[in-house]
Amino acid sequence: YNKIGKAWKRGYLLYGPPGTGKSTLIAAMANLMNYDIYDLELTSVESNWELKRLLIATASKSIIVIEDIDCSLDLTGERKGKDKSNSESKGEEKKSDAVTL
Repeated sequence: YNKIGKAWKRGYLLYGPPGTGKSTLIAAMANLMNYDIYDLELTSVESNWELKRLLIATASKSIIVIEDIDCSLDLTGERKGKDKSNSESKGEEKKSDAVTL
């Protein structure tokens, strides 16, 4: 990565019910490695450009935490179109998410 000038990045998905130590593990890792923790709230991000700006603004030695990602965005994609008639009959409005991951 140094030879070609690319940043070495890695991502982890921690999954489990509340109270199983996910946040404690993140805090312990950050403490051990002396990294900063950034808690990214995706519901407040309105566009891909804003998400990119936020990610670029983080320190190089940092852990970015995105909690409850399944609740932050509509991740059903094409399936939502199949359920369109059901949601329209219930009077729900169709939402358009501006952020992609």
